[in-house]
Amino acid sequence: MRFAARAKCGVRSAAISAVSATCLCLIVGSAWMVATAGKAFAGPSFVGVSSPAAGHPYRFGAMPIHIRGRAGSAFADAATSSPGLAFGTPIKHDMLYSSGPVQAGQPRVYLVFWGSQWGTQTTSGGYQVFSGDPDGMARYLEAFYSGLGSGGETWSATAGQYCQGIVVGSTSCPSSSAHVAYPTSGVLAGVWEDTSYTPPTGPPASPSTPGATGLQIQQEAANAAIHFGDSSIDAQYVVVSPTGTDPDGWAVPKTGYCAYHSYTGDTYFGTVLGPNVPYTNLPYIPDAALSTNFGCTEGLIAYPNHLDGTTEAAGHEYYETLTDPFQRSGWADAKGYEIGDKCDYLNPGLPGAETSLTLSTGSFPVQGMWSNQDNHGKGGCVDTSSPIIITNPGKKVSAVMGTAVDFTISVYDVLPGATVAFSANGLPTGVSINSATGEVSGTPLTKGSSLVTVVVTDSSSNAASVSFKMHVAK
Repeated sequence: MRFAARAKCGVRSAAISAVSATCLCLIVGSAWMVATAGKAFAGPSFVGVSSPAAGHPYRFGAMPIHIRGRAGSAFADAATSSPGLAFGTPIKHDMLYSSGPVQAGQPRVYLVFWGSQWGTQTTSGGYQVFSGDPDGMARYLEAFYSGLGSGGETWSATAGQYCQGIVVGSTSCPSSSAHVAYPTSGVLAGVWEDTSYTPPTGPPASPSTPGATGLQIQQEAANAAIHFGDSSIDAQYVVVSPTGTDPDGWAVPKTGYCAYHSYTGDTYFGTVLGPNVPYTNLPYIPDAALSTNFGCTEGLIAYPNHLDGTTEAAGHEYYETLTDPFQRSGWADAKGYEIGDKCDYLNPGLPGAETSLTLSTGSFPVQGMWSNQDNHGKGGCVDTSSPIIITNPGKKVSAVMGTAVDFTISVYDVLPGATVAFSANGLPTGVSINSATGEVSGTPLTKGSSLVTVVVTDSSSNAASVSFKMHVAK
């Protein structure tokens, strides 16, 4: 897991929101600067990331805080970079399937605004808003989750290549397996303000602020599942804490984080009352912008009111819950890194680096996710991925001249209702592909080897291809 620069654009004030919105945030190496109104201000260097899982094995897929300051400072020296990782680069090697489920049905996200400090709840523009939400984080999250899947966006398509119920250790899925579902009509399933608890408050994003415990957060997720009456595998609960609170030590220099996910059946703390459901612990991310010690996003994309880290953290945990809802049972690499961990806060310009995801409900910063199928099957971080999943027939297909061949290119398209068409280059003379079914058939008339490339396009103009050698013996 890695972290990178979070440039602080503006402060909490409606009077300067227009200035904040026009901030240009840049990263140069490990230094940061903020330019606004033509004036540049040098900032401290980024010296490392925290290790949020150190001593906290329940913080699955945790997004670490990124430490600001200068080498040699007490705060900086408390940071411990994730072992064996090059800062700002992806964690290589494919995701592997373990044995458990993925979220193969329509994803359902329930937002839980936990704590009396959220204040009075009203409705604005169809979203629930709260008087104790100075940066509008609630509305922003609701818009993000409500818009996922709109317009055929393909950031959500990467998860579709991962599935359940296959051989342990597999790196790809046959089209017949139950894949992670593409969201339709958004994923926001409910909003609940639970004011029955008043978390301790203190300086925002300060390690000195008293905190709610991990067990309390876990129990709140179970309470939410009871409140909404949904404990199915495709549900996930996001417990969002109010500003000025410290959920489970998120601002601690050595082990701090921007978010993590887990499940209420994890018995690290003991047993909570209620159903076993996946959940995310999401602090009040805009508070990180007020800290001179750490940040929670690269800040490459300038948004007003310190919201640029919110959907990066929320999207990270959402995606990891899709592919590994009950941790260590779904998809992760051999070292335990999940789909978001492998692509955290990449250096600008790298594939999968932070991008702005345009939805019908607005534009939101998100990170890339790891794809086993991209980069010609070598894997890598991507911000967008073809929704077409092709099962490779193998590196080599053998045939005999004068003897009929018949096999089918198996395809799965994660977009609901999509239809596909097939074409191929390099097939031996006498062999052709059915454009509607992907069936490759015929009788080879000449011997020799050729490189065959099959291209699949769908009704939404997405495309994917697969290549293999076809050797015809005499």
